[in-house]
Amino acid sequence: MFFVLSRDQLAHFPNSFPLKNDWVLSTDEGWTHTQSLNTDYYFKGYLDRDEHFSVGSGSFLCIEQNAIGEILFHFPKERSFPLFYSTALGRVSNFFHQDESTLAYNQIFKVDRHNHFLTETRFVLPTPLLPRQKDSNVIDELYEYLLVKIRTFFLISRPRVKLFLSGGLDTLCLYSFLIKENIPFDILTDEHYEIDPFTNAWKDQLKGFWAYNQIHHWREETVLVSGANGDESLLRGPQMGSLILASYGMDPVVLLQTKYRDSYNSRYLSREKNFKILNRWRDSLHEQQETGYDLGTEILVKSIFDYQHWHLNKTLTYTPFKDVMLTKILLQASPELICDQFFEGTVTKALIARNNPLLLRYLSRYKNEEALSAAKALIKDFS
Repeated sequence: MFFVLSRDQLAHFPNSFPLKNDWVLSTDEGWTHTQSLNTDYYFKGYLDRDEHFSVGSGSFLCIEQNAIGEILFHFPKERSFPLFYSTALGRVSNFFHQDESTLAYNQIFKVDRHNHFLTETRFVLPTPLLPRQKDSNVIDELYEYLLVKIRTFFLISRPRVKLFLSGGLDTLCLYSFLIKENIPFDILTDEHYEIDPFTNAWKDQLKGFWAYNQIHHWREETVLVSGANGDESLLRGPQMGSLILASYGMDPVVLLQTKYRDSYNSRYLSREKNFKILNRWRDSLHEQQETGYDLGTEILVKSIFDYQHWHLNKTLTYTPFKDVMLTKILLQASPELICDQFFEGTVTKALIARNNPLLLRYLSRYKNEEALSAAKALIKDFS
C-alpha cells in the first residue's frame, strides 16, 4: 500500500493517476479507482466489517479528491502505516521520509483547494483500562472478539490465502482459527518473495521499514495471514510487557531471573537488546509516574505507532492482531494472568486450546527457537 502524491509522475511505480490541480498520485499495484458525484476515490486495503471507509476499521487507505480539488486522506483511527509530508518538497507519501514531517497518531491530513497541506487533531485516545473482570471472562471475551473478527473478514471470498506457520504462538493461534472456520489456505514454512519491477526498483527503500525485511510477496492477488503485532497487542513484547508489570509493582528483571527463568519467552527476553528494554522501561515508568503518568494512553499510543505490514502490490497482508481492542480486553485481567501471558503466553495458549488443544504440542519450546521444526511436524501430522 505504497503511494506518493507529488507534482511529477514517478518512474518505477506501476500506477500514475493524474489529479486536479496538477497533482499526480503514484502507487504500487492493488489499488482501485472509482468515481461518484464528481469525486474520485483511490482505495487499497481492507475493512474489518461492511462499513464505509470514513468510519471503518481495518488496514486501508482511501485518497479522495472532491469536485473542488481538495484531497482527503481516509484511514482507520488505528492507522497501519506511517504518513510523511513536506510542503517544501510538495510531497505526501508513506514511502519517502528523509526530509518530511511525520503525521501524528491522532491527526488527519488533507490538501486544500489552494494546495496547502493541512493537519488537524481528530481524536483523543481514551484510556484502555476497563473495569477488572474474572480471568476466565477475559479469555472468553478475547476469544469471541477474535473469532467474529476473523469470521467476518472471510465472509468475502478471498483469493489464494497463505499462512506462514512459524511454530510460534501467533501464527499457531491464527492457524487454529482458520482450521476451526474451515477456511481454505496454503501453509508456508519458508520465505516466498517474488520480485517484480516495483519491488526490484525500490528494494533498498522497502528495507528501510524493518518489517519489510521479513515479508512474503506474490505477483498474483494473494492474502497473507500474518501474526504481526501479536507480541505487542497481547502484551508479550519486552516494551509493553515490562511497562505494565512495573505499573503493577512487579520487577520484570527479577521475575525473568527467578520464577520465569525457563519460560517460553525467557531466552528471547534475555537477549541483550530485549534485556536492556526491560530495565529501561521499568526505570522510566517510575520517573513518569511522579509527573502524572497516564499508562492507558501510553499503551495505546505505542500500539498504534507500531507500524509493521501494510500491504505490498497485490499481496494483501491480513493482520488481525493489529488491534488495540485486544489490549483493552486483556488489561481487564488480573496482574498475575498478565504476568503469565508476558512470560509464558498463557492467554494465547488458552485461545489455541479453545479451538484444538492438541495443537499446543506443535508450539516451539522457546520463542524463536527451533520453531520451524515444530511447524513442519504439525504439517506432517495434520496433512
